[in-house]
Amino acid sequence: VKGVITEGRAILKNIGLQNCSLEYTATAALDDNLEVIKRMAHLSDMRKVNNSNGLKLTQTKVSAWVAIDTKTAAKYLTRLREQLQEHSETVKRLEGRLANKSYIENAPVVVVEQTRKQLSEGQERLQAAEAEITRFAG
Repeated sequence: VKGVITEGRAILKNIGLQNCSLEYTATAALDDNLEVIKRMAHLSDMRKVNNSNGLKLTQTKVSAWVAIDTKTAAKYLTRLREQLQEHSETVKRLEGRLANKSYIENAPVVVVEQTRKQLSEGQERLQAAEAEITRFAG
């Protein structure tokens, strides 16, 4: 139940939706906690289905989907791909800067360390974007 709430909230936040529905296959844990899940995950509704075209929750063992339309899904995927491109360009730029001997030798140590930190953070954002695209696009 906790995983459904956590992942459902994260998806709604990432996509920018409010009060969306959750579709799920019959599961006692979800059936017994409908109101708690709806309230804590900020869902407008939960309904049993055999299958769904919504966005599948992948971090839980239950079969559940956030009910979103294809237009919203496509818009979100486009935004994810744009973020991936931005993060990729940032990482390449920082890697290039750190590969430059002149930069390493002449820049103040604190600036070089800051660049390394920015690179590490950029790589983390890039990996997170890649993981979100994989999770979302399947």
